[in-house]
This record gives sequence, structure tokens and C-alpha cells, in this order.
Amino acid sequence: IGLLGIFAKIDLDEIQTPFIRSTLIATSILFLIILAISILYYKIFQPIVFRFKRNIEMLDRVFDNSGTFVVILNSKGEIVEFNQFAQELTGYRKNEIIGWDWFHLFIPKIDREHIKDIFDTVDQFKDYVNPIICKDRSVRLMRWRNSIYVENGERFLLSFGVDITQTKELEYQYEMLYNSMRDGFGVTDLEMNVLDVNDAFCEMTGYTKEEVLKMKLSDFTPPEYLKEELEYVLPTLEQQDSTDVYEKEYICKNGERIAIEIRTYNLRDAKGEKIGYWGLVRNISEKKKVNQELQEREQTLHNLFVNLPGVSYRCKNDEEWTFIEVNKGIYELTGYSPEEIIENSCVSFHSLIDPEHQEIVRSKIETAIENNETFNLSYQLKTKDGKIKWVWEKGVPIFDESGQLKWLEGL
Repeated sequence: IGLLGIFAKIDLDEIQTPFIRSTLIATSILFLIILAISILYYKIFQPIVFRFKRNIEMLDRVFDNSGTFVVILNSKGEIVEFNQFAQELTGYRKNEIIGWDWFHLFIPKIDREHIKDIFDTVDQFKDYVNPIICKDRSVRLMRWRNSIYVENGERFLLSFGVDITQTKELEYQYEMLYNSMRDGFGVTDLEMNVLDVNDAFCEMTGYTKEEVLKMKLSDFTPPEYLKEELEYVLPTLEQQDSTDVYEKEYICKNGERIAIEIRTYNLRDAKGEKIGYWGLVRNISEKKKVNQELQEREQTLHNLFVNLPGVSYRCKNDEEWTFIEVNKGIYELTGYSPEEIIENSCVSFHSLIDPEHQEIVRSKIETAIENNETFNLSYQLKTKDGKIKWVWEKGVPIFDESGQLKWLEGL
């Protein structure tokens, strides 16, 4: 401002030399321009530059602390930028690898050619998955999202990577568990089209997985069970998310029917909408066969037990020797029917034994229990009509797997 005042006091008319006069005018104009530029810089451009630098610094912080692997490659595949997260994951410092060939340094040799082809033809924002080798030679599996940009005529690849190694390991463990399950596992959509099954399901039905995935649930299910599922299973799954365990049959590839136990669940998406069903299936054909054989065996033994000559029994080792089972021979011996004497309905067997013999009988039975051996007894008892009879009895204590006495059996 002071200089302007000095210039203002100069009388240009007094300056006679044209060169000096024009020089002073040009100098004044130049000064005014410089002054105007200075004012613009300090008042307008400096705040803009400050904000720009601050934004750049903020972007750098985000770049380094994003929690995402970020790398920029030039058109030759050389590393031109490598953020902090990438350095921590791989073990390399940025100054170690800037300018290095990404594919030679990080990509396993077996995958290198394929990944390089992807780099040369990469599309905008397309996802890729590939392994990388870290500085300690460990391998991480990365999922990449790539973007192409051009600067000064050169092509650059900006890649954002997420480490999915643990996720893949969990998926592998899940798949191993899924396929090592002894029970079958299956998934269908709402129209009962099969979407997935495990190895146990295929082994159970005799179909390959490829065959099963082309089938509907009705292809396995006999018609009579389809009706049951329509009347019970689907209505139940409208009211709750799973059924109780129920039995049905499947038709195998060879036409054989197998008995199964199954529990069915609703399959829902992330929003909670029902999108299908899944179920756990257990082949119980062998169990059914064994149970049938046991029932037949028990029936045979029961028939033998009932029709044995004399009295055959099973009783508790209590004060009354309460009969649990006894055949019809008890009627011929005592005059009481099995129904009258079982569970001491009308009379206990202990009460029929002559009181003078009761303690001797009990002592011998207790000794047999203690030594886990058979016992032989002779004693008198009174029949329903008051007659006295001599009885010979042979019995044995029966123990469970833990060594606890269950009951006494004898003739």
C-alpha cells in the first residue's frame, strides 16, 4: 500500500523520457497483478490446497488402515502400491517389494500362468479367488475385487483382497463332517426338488449324487408315505420349524425298500424366509430286522415258558418274592391262577411257604445271590384249598451289566 502511495505521487507528465515512463507503468501493473495473485492465494487457493492435502492424508490413512489387502499393479504386473494391511498379512515391507513382479513374488508357480492370463484380460469389478505365498512361505487364499484405471496413458490394476483362508478351512471341515456323517442329510426346495445330499444318503439309497440331484423327494417315497407327509409333515412345518422323528420308507435304486427314521426342518434364508426343507435320515432297516428277530425269539421263549411242565417263574428279590411272570403250572401247584399271584394281586408266593421253611429258603437264596450261583430248595407250601405240598425248586439270580441284581428266575 505504501508503494502504491509512492507511485501515486509521481507526476507522469513530468517524466519526459518515454522509455522510463513506459517502464514505470509496466512495473506498476505487474506489481498490482502480483499483489492480486498473492491475495487470491492466501484467501482462496491456500485453504483449498490445505483441504486437498488433508483429504490426501485422510485417504492415505484409510488406504493403510482399511483392514483390506490393497495392491496396485502397473501394466507390467509390477507393484506400485502396497498398503499397511497387505504388509502385515504377507510379512513384506513396502520398500522391499515396490517395483517387483507381483506374479513372480506372490503367486504359486502352478497358478502363475493362469493368474497372469486373468490379469491381462481382467474385467472391471470382477471377483477372483487365488492363493498367494507370504514371506514365511505360508499360503493364504484371497478373494479379489479388481478395478482398472488409466493414468497418463498407462493401465493400472487396483485390487482389493480379503483373506478367506479360515473360511475355506471351515468349509472344508464342514464338508468333511458333512460327508463323514453316518446319517443321511438332504436339502430340497419348496417343490421337493433335491438340492443337496451327503455321501451317507447316496450309500443308503444306491444312487450317485448326480442322479439324486435330478430327482424329487417323491421319487424315493412310496405312495402311502407321500399321503402321510402331506397330512402331517407339511402342516407341522407350517406351525413350527421342525417335526418330531418319524418313520417311513425309501425306495432304493435297486427297487428295495428300506425303513428310515427322519426329522425334517424348515430351511430359511438370511431374511428368515422359508426357501425349502432339510432333513436328517437314518437307515433303521437293520434295527427293524433285529427287533423283529428279538420279538420272535421272545415270543418263542414265552411260549416255551408258558408250556413248560411244572412252574417256571421270574420274581423280585423282595420280602414277598413278588412274581413278575409265572406260567400256568402255578395253578396246578397252588390252585391260584397266574393272574392271582403275579404282582401279589390276590396272594404272594412267600405267604404260601410254610413259615418254618421261610427263613431257610431266604438264607439259601441270599447265599446264591452273594456268590452268583444257582440255588436248590426243598420246602412245604399250602395250596388254595388248604393242602400241604412238598416242592423242589431250582433257581438262579440274574444281574444287569453293572452287576446289580435284576430278578430271580427258576423252575
